Amino acid sequence: MAIAQGPRGLFGILERACQVSPDSKALVSARMTFSYQELLNSSIIFAKFLRGLGLTKGDRFWAALPAELSVIMNFAAAHEGLVMVPHVPSYKNPERLGCKRLITQQVMDVFYPIEPTAMTQERLAELASDGEVLDFRGDDSGDEIYRAFFTSGTTGTPKPVALSLNQLIRRSQNLREIAGIGPKHLTLLSPDIQLGSHTMLSNVIHGETFFQAQAGVDGATLISNFQIESLLTSPATLAELLSTEKGRASLKNLSRIQLTGSMLTKEQLVALRKEFDGELEVQFGSAESGAVAVQKVGRTVSKSLGQVCSWAEIQVVDDQALELTDGEIGHIRIKSRDIVQNYFDDQSDSPLKDGWFYGGDLGLVTSNGEIFITGRSSERINVGGVKLSPEDVESLIREHYPFDDLAVFGTKDKQGVPVVGLAFVASQKPDVESLHRKLRQELGARAPTAIFRVHKIPRNELGKVMRLELTQAFEKSIS
Repeated sequence: MAIAQGPRGLFGILERACQVSPDSKALVSARMTFSYQELLNSSIIFAKFLRGLGLTKGDRFWAALPAELSVIMNFAAAHEGLVMVPHVPSYKNPERLGCKRLITQQVMDVFYPIEPTAMTQERLAELASDGEVLDFRGDDSGDEIYRAFFTSGTTGTPKPVALSLNQLIRRSQNLREIAGIGPKHLTLLSPDIQLGSHTMLSNVIHGETFFQAQAGVDGATLISNFQIESLLTSPATLAELLSTEKGRASLKNLSRIQLTGSMLTKEQLVALRKEFDGELEVQFGSAESGAVAVQKVGRTVSKSLGQVCSWAEIQVVDDQALELTDGEIGHIRIKSRDIVQNYFDDQSDSPLKDGWFYGGDLGLVTSNGEIFITGRSSERINVGGVKLSPEDVESLIREHYPFDDLAVFGTKDKQGVPVVGLAFVASQKPDVESLHRKLRQELGARAPTAIFRVHKIPRNELGKVMRLELTQAFEKSIS
């Protein structure tokens, strides 16, 4: 039964869940378990810590905390009316966010624009025993900014996105509908990523257990120990599960897997289907829009968006914003109730044009109205007037070369001429000159010429390739 939304915002939802079932498990990870009463008590202690730092309603703070503590801090921030911002080191403009504190679990001997404040066990123990009763300072309406998240940052600096509690509740309800969130569900993502936070909120609203894990090994433990039935995760984290015997065995307990963050490759799908024969889906969305479409996956890879969700509208348009319906490649744009209007730093360009969100994805519409993704405008590589999708080149290379991992990106040679780059991971070093000749024969102008071996392809937590990092690394190596 859902907990009624009412006064005292997110903290009030936790209080009412605690009143209904104080001893039920609220938060379970591979390392710790909290009942609803323990989660509520810990949130109050964390709120005392925040207030002791001089933070007042409306202030913003960074948080660089382990996942379990981040969950508790969500409720503490809501009690105090503060805006919690996850600390993302790759965000290049922290001064724009106006955060007054950076809160960590341990003392950090590094430079930040704001000196880190360690939330030590000794200090928390003092606050737990001081007997002080806190007055509530949070937002009753649910309309004020409650939480910030970041975009993936695959082609540049991540952008901060801020949402109110009411927006988060609607998005969590949407996610519950399409991802099968319930008492036997695990979202194998950080609570500092939107989908992890949405899952946590949905579980608390329904008085359920929020199972928290980020790494594949921890996820396998929870799936096996608690008979988890549905899983929401990224292809990258799923690959972690598939890489160990324990992880592969845990997948047999599941009836449903939904993936987010990036498309499955053919190799990933083949490996997964050897271990899992249940319902498989891929979710499409973004930090700005939330989830907007779900594709059902059988045994072949498709770039179709699948079924557009009832709360969203998706179109493919040309450069003049005219809708395309005849198979021409254009810009994918999205409209839904809870798309953000502006980025949180007030400096980045608005994500909206005439009420539509343009996320940078390119696609086409077939004659039967199905929408397919063909790439990203920011990642397309222009070589000699020929525009290439890195994903298409990657697919062609994977068909012929058994690299452990690879990524294609745009870069420039020593003369400043645009070229196609290829970074690969391989247990044995191939003959790069021979590889280049073969690629040239098979791919022509699409063949990479800037080829180098790396220990690991840089990816974000959702598994998306950080192509800009590869471009910068290659250009630095030849400078």
